[in-house]
Amino acid sequence: MTRRIPPKLGLLLLERLGRGYHSESLVGDLIERCAQGRGALWAWREIGIAILFAQARRWGPSLGARLARALWWGTTELAIMLSVTVIADQSRNSHSFRSMFTPRFVATLAMVLSIAFVGLRSLLKMHRQQRECNAAAHHLMDP
Repeated sequence: MTRRIPPKLGLLLLERLGRGYHSESLVGDLIERCAQGRGALWAWREIGIAILFAQARRWGPSLGARLARALWWGTTELAIMLSVTVIADQSRNSHSFRSMFTPRFVATLAMVLSIAFVGLRSLLKMHRQQRECNAAAHHLMDP
């Protein structure tokens, strides 16, 4: 009876691309299962799934964070531009500085500026969290 082993190229890919998703234990499980009779096709399928999960875990959160950052950035920029437009429009339509401050103008400006403030605050919070995460990861990598 011949002893089956998983494909060496597949194991190498799993060690390189499957890093962080229990790659060492997966390699051991693959070797054990192949020794019990599983074939190369099964091993390649398992290797592909493990790599896919590892890459999804690696890029998933950062993709979501980038999308959230882009959404907040766009919302904040839009709110700031709207506030400038509201001020310019109101100043053009009023005859004096005092008549410019109608309740409707003040409410609109307060709403748009509060959206801009929340957006800027969220962006700063995300930036701070990213810096702390990078610092923690860097600290763990230092010998």
